[in-house]
Amino acid sequence: MEAETILGFVATATGIIVASVGLPIQLLKNYKRKSVEGLSLIFWVLAYVNGWCWFTYAIVKNQPDFFLIVANIPGLIFMTVLLTQFVIYSRNRGNQ
Repeated sequence: MEAETILGFVATATGIIVASVGLPIQLLKNYKRKSVEGLSLIFWVLAYVNGWCWFTYAIVKNQPDFFLIVANIPGLIFMTVLLTQFVIYSRNRGNQ
């Protein structure tokens, strides 16, 4: 197996682990508190846009990059939920 393939698998696995462990923990914490207080909306919007840029880049390459595509999917899913929490919990704060 080539070094590029091995590194691709390692990078994909670590990207999936980071997105599938860290983000769900934050989502659960937000859900329990019914708040996103202390989180930067600007940071998460930029991270979300960055994830979509990498995902799109991986798809439109002459040879689509399987590793980048797979590594970005969990993060994009969880960041979508996180940004939805920003909308829901900021709306709830306005109702109080």
